Amino acid sequence: MFTTKQPSMSKDIFREGLKPYLPEESLDTIAEWLSDLDLHLTLWEHRESKFGDFRAPRNPLEPGRISVNKSLNKYAFLITIVHEISHAVVYYRWGRSVKPHGREWKDDYRNRMMFFALNNIFPTDIRMALMPTLINPSASTAREGELMKVLRRYDEGKNKDNRVTIDELSEGDRFLAHNGKVFTLGKKIRTNYYCYDENNGDTYRVSGQALVTKL
Repeated sequence: MFTTKQPSMSKDIFREGLKPYLPEESLDTIAEWLSDLDLHLTLWEHRESKFGDFRAPRNPLEPGRISVNKSLNKYAFLITIVHEISHAVVYYRWGRSVKPHGREWKDDYRNRMMFFALNNIFPTDIRMALMPTLINPSASTAREGELMKVLRRYDEGKNKDNRVTIDELSEGDRFLAHNGKVFTLGKKIRTNYYCYDENNGDTYRVSGQALVTKL
C-alpha cells in the first residue's frame, strides 16, 4: 500500500505519484482535481472486494480520503479514480443530504468522464463500451458487464486471465474462487451475493466485485 501525505499536496506531486497508473494524457487533469479538492490518496496493491472508495473526513480539519487499487490497468484505474473524485465533489457540495449514487453524483461523474471520452484518452473499444454507461452511471463499474469485459483486454501479467466479477454471473452459476473452492451463486443482497460452498454446503456473503472463474 502506498499513501500520499497531506495537507496541501501539490498537483506536481500527485502527477509524479500517479504516472505509473494512469494514461499520460489524463495525468494533469486528475492531479489538478485531486490537488484542488485537497484529497488524501491511498493506492492499494489489490482488494477483491472493491476497486476504490471515498471516505468523508472525520472532522473539518481532515481531508477526504480516496483509495484505488493499483493492480487495475491504467484505463480501469482512470475510471475508478474519477468515480471516487465525483463522490468527494458531491460530499463537499451537499454533505450527506443526497444519495451517494444519486443524480448529483451521476451528473458530476458523467461530465468528468465525457471530458476524457471526447478527448480520445481511451482506445476506441473502451470508449464505445463506456459511452452507453454514461447515460445512467452505475454505482459500481463491475456491474457494467460489457465495459468490464473490454477493460480486461488491457490487463497485464497475472491479472490477464478469464476471470469475471460475481456481478457478471447469474443466479445458479458455478464458479471457482481464488482459494480453489467451487461455489454456486445464490441471491443478491444489496451489493453482495449468497454463495454456497459445494464441498460442505456452507453459505457465504461475497462482494459482487470479487473476481472468480466461471465454470
